[in-house]
Amino acid sequence: MRLKSILFIFIFSITSYSDDSYLGSVGGNAFPMGRADSIQMIKENIYIQLFQNDSHVKCQFWFYNSGSNDVVSVGFPNFHINPGTSSNPIRNFTCRVNGETVTDIGETKLQTSYRYDSTEEEENWYTWIVEFKSKDTVFIENEYDGDWSGTMCEQAFVYTIGTGSSWAGPIKEGRIVFDHSNLATTNFVIKKSIWAQLKPEFFNDSTVYSFSNYLPKRNEEVDIWFHSYWSFSEETDTHPCPEFYGTIESIEQVRLMKNELFARHGYVFKDTSLSNYFAKQTWYKPNNEFEPNMLPNGEKQYVKNLLGIKEKLMNR
Repeated sequence: MRLKSILFIFIFSITSYSDDSYLGSVGGNAFPMGRADSIQMIKENIYIQLFQNDSHVKCQFWFYNSGSNDVVSVGFPNFHINPGTSSNPIRNFTCRVNGETVTDIGETKLQTSYRYDSTEEEENWYTWIVEFKSKDTVFIENEYDGDWSGTMCEQAFVYTIGTGSSWAGPIKEGRIVFDHSNLATTNFVIKKSIWAQLKPEFFNDSTVYSFSNYLPKRNEEVDIWFHSYWSFSEETDTHPCPEFYGTIESIEQVRLMKNELFARHGYVFKDTSLSNYFAKQTWYKPNNEFEPNMLPNGEKQYVKNLLGIKEKLMNR
């Protein structure tokens, strides 16, 4: 049997922002360091659950080996280092192969594959061994916690599908779900900031990328961006973002965003239309004890910012 090194890349790296930006995480598909002429990624399901301070990621990959038996060294980065930048370590990493938890996970330093055409060094990779039998399907699951990237005003989460292009043939089926039900509705998604070549579907509490028989470009990514109402300045206890860069487009959107801040705390609305709207949200839990003046100071400032946007929209 031949030994190949495969990297499961969920690279923690920095995206270029202004000077007040901070590090986050960039997810990635399975990536072969050597040749993978007989192993195809036939399916991937990525479920990213977003919270205010971090995210929880579940990756499921199905591979089919149409060739002879092979033993594969599989890797997953703990954190990523390149010249001038570095990223935060992942947390609570686990791996299962065909339903069985992998306990023999080591750490090693690996060099990025020549197939990825990079000289960046990957430090402290999790590594383990997987056997790909001929004419068989291997199911690999990775689970871990990750961080946001972006600025205090706009936060982003990015997932790289381009590394999947190195397998034999296109990815037969893929689905990447950004679940933001515990964070914000789609009213807070900054659709104009999404740069992905694939176009997502926007649902009330999730943003979904789906594809079939798709061969992504090498560095292709999918992403999601948010108006981060939950960000605040610890020094002033206020929200730091007075402007919204023209990404809020209607007075109705302002209305729903403003009232969602109260609804996330369980505020019981007297307005029938708002009461009916939020009653349909799976995350809404009425709290008769919550009053508008109990809103955190940072969110109160965000409400003021939204009212300023409303005034601009009314006067344009």
